[in-house]
Amino acid sequence: MHSSERRRDLRIRIARSVKMLNTLTGKYVAGKTLNVSAGGAMMVFDRTAKLSPGQRVDIGISRDAHDVLLAKNDMMHATVIRSETQADSIKIAVAFNERRTNSAAA
Repeated sequence: MHSSERRRDLRIRIARSVKMLNTLTGKYVAGKTLNVSAGGAMMVFDRTAKLSPGQRVDIGISRDAHDVLLAKNDMMHATVIRSETQADSIKIAVAFNERRTNSAAA
């Protein structure tokens, strides 16, 4: 099955700052979104963000290009769907545990 066939929601290409809380380690890692939809997001982090499919995380996506600090209540619960190791980074796809509108997710 092609990735486009799996998509239930329109994905918007958008590069925003993101912070992710690894709920197993309690550590945050900073990255960037590649795209966001009502149901999830694809993000890129440095290679220290080692996560496995099924792992629970909390995600905070900045509301605009200038918003870099996020409050704890801005975080969304999500589940890692897949991770793809790149040469110097890792791409992580997550599904939000609660569906969002695109304006709320991005």
